[in-house]
Amino acid sequence: MCGVTGIVKAHLDETPNEKVLLAMRDAMHHRGPDEAGMYLAKGIGLGHRRLSIIDLSHGQQPMVDEAVGLALVYNGELYNFEQIRAELETAGVEFTSHSDTEVLLRAWQQWGEACVGRLRGMFAFAMWDMRASRIFLVRDHVGIKPLLYAFTRTGDLVFASELKGLLAHPDVERTLDPQALEDYLALGYVPDPKCIYRGIYKLPPGHWLSWRAGEARPPVCVARRPADRAGC
Repeated sequence: MCGVTGIVKAHLDETPNEKVLLAMRDAMHHRGPDEAGMYLAKGIGLGHRRLSIIDLSHGQQPMVDEAVGLALVYNGELYNFEQIRAELETAGVEFTSHSDTEVLLRAWQQWGEACVGRLRGMFAFAMWDMRASRIFLVRDHVGIKPLLYAFTRTGDLVFASELKGLLAHPDVERTLDPQALEDYLALGYVPDPKCIYRGIYKLPPGHWLSWRAGEARPPVCVARRPADRAGC
């Protein structure tokens, strides 16, 4: 178990507040007591709490490769990462670690968002495309690993593995959703994509979301396969 979080600014020329990002990240300390990392740049801030399982001495996050323009925060485990790695090595891709985190980053580098269809495992991750100034949020098809997102009062997109990570941001609304509360009392849980708070959403299982920093229109969740599209 790890914890991921991030802030995508509404204005590309702004850098996220470091203290706010640290508060969001460390609100999920219990998800990753082994290591902590952060990446800050114009338009983006990524945070990560790590529970080390694979390649204990490498695989630190956020994993950033400025040469190819990608930055990744990832929570989960890819069951078929060795097969994907072997396929990438056959294609000439070189690796510097044995972590499944690097396999995911190189898979995205090689195949773009189409790589998601090759992944087998439990995962939730955010991939920042520096050249396009676009964030991609992705969740495994069963929804084992959680990922929530919202917009702040100033229009920034924020995301985190847990609700408490989002609520550590001072500009995230905290208004109860009456329908979500009714669902919880009737069902014992709040069905996706809603959250107990209005304006905060769970990324549905098997979906990905993309949003460009500064984009006026809201993001749209898309199923991994067109036949599965259900919206969110």
